[in-house]
Amino acid sequence: MLKIQSEFQSTVIYGLLKQTFLILFIMFLSCTVLLGTVQSASVFPGSGQITEKQLLQRITVLERDLEKEAQAIAALDERIAQLELKYLDVKSGIEHIAAVHTGGSRPTGQTGDIAVPAPVQFPSAVVTPDDSGAGAGLWHRIASYWNADELFAAGGFLMILLLFLTMWLYRRKRGRSDTAVDITDFTETHNPIKKDQPSEKYLRSLQKLAALKKAAQSTEPNDESTIVIRKDSYKNQLPLKSENTVIADVRAFMKQAQPELAIRMLESLLTKNKDSEIGWQLLFKILHHQNKKSTFRKHALRFKRLKQFPETWKKIQSWGHALEPDEPLYMSAQERKRRFFSS
Repeated sequence: MLKIQSEFQSTVIYGLLKQTFLILFIMFLSCTVLLGTVQSASVFPGSGQITEKQLLQRITVLERDLEKEAQAIAALDERIAQLELKYLDVKSGIEHIAAVHTGGSRPTGQTGDIAVPAPVQFPSAVVTPDDSGAGAGLWHRIASYWNADELFAAGGFLMILLLFLTMWLYRRKRGRSDTAVDITDFTETHNPIKKDQPSEKYLRSLQKLAALKKAAQSTEPNDESTIVIRKDSYKNQLPLKSENTVIADVRAFMKQAQPELAIRMLESLLTKNKDSEIGWQLLFKILHHQNKKSTFRKHALRFKRLKQFPETWKKIQSWGHALEPDEPLYMSAQERKRRFFSS
């Protein structure tokens, strides 16, 4: 506001000084021409015709200069009129804002406190005031309702809200991975019978027949035929076997390089007897040696739901961490907090 007012005052003063200087300059040139004419007429009495031509040329030059100065003064008057309109718009906007904040209503049309001298009009220049100042004043009035501090506070609040929302989503995702429940049935899976292939029951019957033939020929009890017979009849014999017998069979299968059968036997045992600590340990040990990450993770979630055997859970965490170092399930609470805040 002060900047516009000072610019307006300096422009008005500059225009008045320029007009005064132009008038004095024209008077000085007129006097000089008249004196030169008188002197030339007195010194050269026979040269009246040449002096008149020179006088006409000088008058022509002065008229051109006068037109240029008139155009400059017209442009200056136009600039003064534009500044005056902008000043009045800004002043009316400030009065309107003050009236809104104070609750009063003062008329904003009375803006004639500053007396501005009427600009000098020349025939060759027409002053057309610019109407763009009204639009600029309206924009300033609209923008003044929003304070910079309020905008900054709103932006900061939105940033904090987005940060909390991101943290909440991250913790919810981690919580789901920790508390997910494995709903997979750990019982024996059956492969579908494909076309153009013999059924599993038919193949099993052939294996039993071959095993019986080898057993009739005095085959050793720990060979492949014995393993096939025990694998086929395991489902029917399991309810009659004790935990120690199952563990012994699992170790025998591991010696014969049959880890898949050992894993199935342990899964069936733990489905019926979840309190078998040695069964859990042996199952996780086999999965760790076989590098079965997904199966290890599923059984780890199942074991964590039991909330038993803390020492065994520590071993499971160490084995799982060796398989998947970045899995939060195998980390302690302090390690998860440290990873969360470090990321």
